[in-house]
Parts: sequence; C-alpha cells; structure tokens
Amino acid sequence: MTKPETPLTPDQAIDAELSAYLDGEVDQAARDEIEQKLSSHEVYRERLQVLQASWDLLDQLPGSDTDESFTRSTVAMAALHIEQPPTSESLVSRQLARWPWLRLGGCIAASFLVGFVAIAVPTRIAHRHAVKDLELIQNFEIYYYADSEQFLKLLDEEGLFAEELDELL
Repeated sequence: MTKPETPLTPDQAIDAELSAYLDGEVDQAARDEIEQKLSSHEVYRERLQVLQASWDLLDQLPGSDTDESFTRSTVAMAALHIEQPPTSESLVSRQLARWPWLRLGGCIAASFLVGFVAIAVPTRIAHRHAVKDLELIQNFEIYYYADSEQFLKLLDEEGLFAEELDELL
C-alpha cells in the first residue's frame, strides 16, 4: 500500500515547474506557457532567479569522475528500492544496528528489571511471613525452653505470663 502524495504548495509547484524548465525536461507547449508566466508574473521571475543562482553555484562545485559500474549499481539499487520499499520492521532494525549502545542499554535495563523482580518478590514474601509470625519471633526465648505446644497452651490458659506478654507487646 502506497502513501497518498501530499499536494504541493504553490511555491513547490512553481519550483518544480521551473526546475523542469531549466533542465529542458518540458515540451515546447509547456515551455511557451512557462515563458508566458515569466513575462507576466513577478513571483515566477523571482523564483527563476533563485533557482538559476542555485544552479550556478552547483556548476562551481568540483566534479567527480565515476565509472560506469557505479552508475549501474546506483540505478540497480534505486530500482530495487522502488520494487521493495523498506518496511517499518527493517527500518527499526537498521536504526538499532546503527546505535549498538541503544541495544546495550536495553539489555542492561532488562537485566536490571529481571534482577529486581528476582530479588524483590521473594524478599517481600519472606517479610510477610516474618510480620505474620512477629509475636513468635519477639517471644522466641520464652518459647524455646517449652517442651511442647500443649504446655504453652496450658500456661496461656493459666495466665501465668500475661503480665510479661503485656509488657512485651
């Protein structure tokens, strides 16, 4: 699916028309029409002067010699690009290939997250058990010397250590 082309602004349309005129890419009828516009519209004359100045500057740049294989490979790559436009998936993978530090940062962030979860979850579970058994932990010395749970229940029913427990709590 191709994207719909966005309409050209008036300046862009004039530039495109004048560029084709300067490059000699228009037929005689279009050439006559453009020359008529140049003679009657100041905007066309100003845009032509700007474009002509740009063309003159380009002519002053040093040229480079390329062999025929460079031209063939460039045209072949352009044709391939037209036949198979890049997908967003390939664009993302190319961007990631350009910035290896971004991949490294993502790996570090993912490792940090996994490590945090691996440590935090068991620790929170252990803390919940500790809070649940807080009274037992605080009174461990008292319970340590008891022979059985039944003995402790009897002591609790008698209320012998109720005052000490009230002080501890």
